[in-house]
Amino acid sequence: MENLTVLVTSIDTPTALGVLKGLKEIKHIKIIGINSRTLTAGNVFCDRVYRVPRFTENKDDYFKQLKEIIDKEHVQAVFPSHPQEINLYEDYKQHLKIPFALPNSSHFNRLTHKDTTYHWLNEHGFSKYIPTYYTFNSHDELADLIHNEFKDEEELVIKNTSGYVESDFTLLTHRDKFIEAIETQQSHVFAFEDYLATHNTDHRMVMKKLDQPEFSVDLYIYDTKTVVSVPRQRIGVANGIVLDGTLIEHTKLIAISIDIAEAIIDEGFINLQFMKEDGNFRLTDVNTHFCDSQVMSLGAGVNFPELFLTYNLTDERPIPRPKWNTRMVRYSESVFFHSYNADDEPAVWTAPDE
Repeated sequence: MENLTVLVTSIDTPTALGVLKGLKEIKHIKIIGINSRTLTAGNVFCDRVYRVPRFTENKDDYFKQLKEIIDKEHVQAVFPSHPQEINLYEDYKQHLKIPFALPNSSHFNRLTHKDTTYHWLNEHGFSKYIPTYYTFNSHDELADLIHNEFKDEEELVIKNTSGYVESDFTLLTHRDKFIEAIETQQSHVFAFEDYLATHNTDHRMVMKKLDQPEFSVDLYIYDTKTVVSVPRQRIGVANGIVLDGTLIEHTKLIAISIDIAEAIIDEGFINLQFMKEDGNFRLTDVNTHFCDSQVMSLGAGVNFPELFLTYNLTDERPIPRPKWNTRMVRYSESVFFHSYNADDEPAVWTAPDE
């Protein structure tokens, strides 16, 4: 691939930084970033950055400017990076003839909701991989579930049925364990009675607390067949960001992931997450977008952003071989912009060496 130009959205997000790191390893590539702020940590990976409206504020203006930038820069592929953009881009990608880094699937809309995903998988022979869960709206419903379906459980997990934020969960437990969690500065923990006393009518799900360790599996599918499946054991996580983890050639998990992924998408990148319930693997999340922790696969020789571009823009069909037992330990880095004036932030930023 030569003289390739790609665009990455929301370059201040962890997802974008993971994608950008993979793209930066490709030769002869020009990377365009867009964001509601022109100067972010993502700039260090970009050749040019454009400031655009927040997609949550004015969708029409956002996509109008996106189209202008794509045309001006002759962009050949787009990587949506903010989880809340995913549904917007799934609708909008029909208006452009360049590939968007979202999986192709006739089931795409249901994959953005955990409950509908579980329902579909249950109906199509995957029930053994679905955790025991119930949905509810009111806390009266939740109280009934706690006292009847989960009466012997010491800890329960509450999740929204839609959304992409990994830290979007609540752990319910008894008062003594709640106090212990406060003393050890654990977040997202509530005593049963305190949570039930709050007012929330969102559609949510409740399930048993599943067993560690947690696994995340990156897959690339082409023409309904798996190109590569990379399981990762998550060792350290903070605020939804994987700080420590290892790639493991877990043959059983690879086989399970391939079965599920090939059933729900036809082509593209997808990430599946698993934990165990009663000793058996259960699917906890389906991510229909590039996740930031796929940089663990990058460090083991599998560059998923490059794989997407190769399969979509060339006739080459490489099959990468992961370097198993590669461990990633993450650290934070700093980016500095000299002579910065907050009142005069540029609408377009260009890398100094351009």
